[in-house]
Amino acid sequence: MGNGIFPTEITGQAANDLRDKGAEFGSNTKRPRRVGWLDIPALKYAIMLNGVTELVLTKADILNEMAEIPVCTHWEIDEQKISLAFSQSYEQKIKPIWKYLKGWNTDFCNIKQANLLPQTLRTFISFLEEELEVPIKYLSTGPQREELIKLAK
Repeated sequence: MGNGIFPTEITGQAANDLRDKGAEFGSNTKRPRRVGWLDIPALKYAIMLNGVTELVLTKADILNEMAEIPVCTHWEIDEQKISLAFSQSYEQKIKPIWKYLKGWNTDFCNIKQANLLPQTLRTFISFLEEELEVPIKYLSTGPQREELIKLAK
């Protein structure tokens, strides 16, 4: 587990900081998990492959203090723009293409209604829904099950 292609993987101290903040460690082994920025092409492929009709956005609360949020919107392989899954044979040639979205710089963990969320977070969610062509039905606001806001109409 954990050795697959991961074009948007974060390494070094930035990965350690994000991993600590998001509690990204194996539940049994306590090994650190690999972490990375949102990869739209990989997620689009998973949505298509599995027939996903709704999503839940989790871990947005650990990004509360970020001024910008990088999102991989496409890959470039041999100067060709790719927007959906790839063959593993291209692993060494993949270059993520980034879009930097404005962060919300607000702790929204105590908010219970979607209309009270920071506008920049709502814009981020709308961007994802548009790119993925799937509604985000819920947003988690923390690690507990009850820390959830219903978003979709």
